[in-house]
Amino acid sequence: MGRVTAVNIRELARSVGYSPITVSRALKDDRRVRRETRERILAAARAAGYRPNPMVSSLMAHIRGAGGRRPGVNLAWLAGDAGAAPWTRDPHRAGYYAGARERAGELGFGLDIIATESGAAPQRAARILDSRGIAGVVYPPGYWRDNTVPHTDYAAVILGGWYLGERLHRVFSDYTVNLSTAFHHLLGHGLRRIGLFCSRAHLVESQGNTYAAFMFNQRLLDAKDHLPPVVVKRAAGPPRRAFERWCAAHRPDAVLTDFDEMETWCAAGRGSAGPRPVHLDLCGEPAGRWGMDCRHRVQGRVAIDLLARQVYHNERAVPAFQEKVLIPGVWAGPAPRGSADEAAFLRPEWYDQWVPAPEDPGWPM
Repeated sequence: MGRVTAVNIRELARSVGYSPITVSRALKDDRRVRRETRERILAAARAAGYRPNPMVSSLMAHIRGAGGRRPGVNLAWLAGDAGAAPWTRDPHRAGYYAGARERAGELGFGLDIIATESGAAPQRAARILDSRGIAGVVYPPGYWRDNTVPHTDYAAVILGGWYLGERLHRVFSDYTVNLSTAFHHLLGHGLRRIGLFCSRAHLVESQGNTYAAFMFNQRLLDAKDHLPPVVVKRAAGPPRRAFERWCAAHRPDAVLTDFDEMETWCAAGRGSAGPRPVHLDLCGEPAGRWGMDCRHRVQGRVAIDLLARQVYHNERAVPAFQEKVLIPGVWAGPAPRGSADEAAFLRPEWYDQWVPAPEDPGWPM
């Protein structure tokens, strides 16, 4: 195999008729170079097969960032109208940002929390990002399309399952594995009538995977133990009365939910005989509750890894192929009796104890 000859910046500068400094800035998408010039240089670089050396780029970034100064390249955490408070104080959200900031620091990046006004023009957001030397942005969980920035100018990653209208790279919880893990543990505790009572917001966040996984796992049980799942809106406040009616009609042993109030509802509704609340995302919840720890800190770290890779490779705009990185959670609660194997449900033999034989006409799938 022949050796590939790399085109360097000086050779590229001679071919396009600009100085090496201008070419270097254009390749970094520096706004000090006019857009038309940047596009011409980038097109010439692609045609010539130019590829930046990531090791040299990393070394130069380290040199420029030495001496106690802030790193030369920053990343942005787009906080929306609420600003920094939810990401530093809210126990349900702080883990995402803490993990992202931790990983950004390890890689030599700054991570700025930037509040963007709802409905503001993308150009305004771009001016703010440019003034801070932002190369890549993280859309945190719950961030909607009305505050987006021009994706042609920045690397970008979506953290969480909310839809932004663009097929950007994404990191979010593996809701299918999470629900199956919880279901497995509940069966191990002798609970059979397992229900799902969640908000529409969670259904959107999970992209329907929580619902689908629940329906599949429920099919592993006898028909008498099948409970209808309930999805409700949060707009009118916590739907306690709807839950109480559903609970009285179906008498669940356990209920999978994203409502924090479920602990109170279950205790007040039937006393000690009430269903066991099992939280779909336990991050920030008091100790002693059952459910899934979705590992927000890990998700934040992985999002920065995905974003840094784009920055190193000078990748901008909406990618041709969207990558989704799914982070499985871990069970937070007592281990099931007779087994502490977290991944048992992933192996075919585990299903043999629940799934009827293939010739059984009662099998509904």
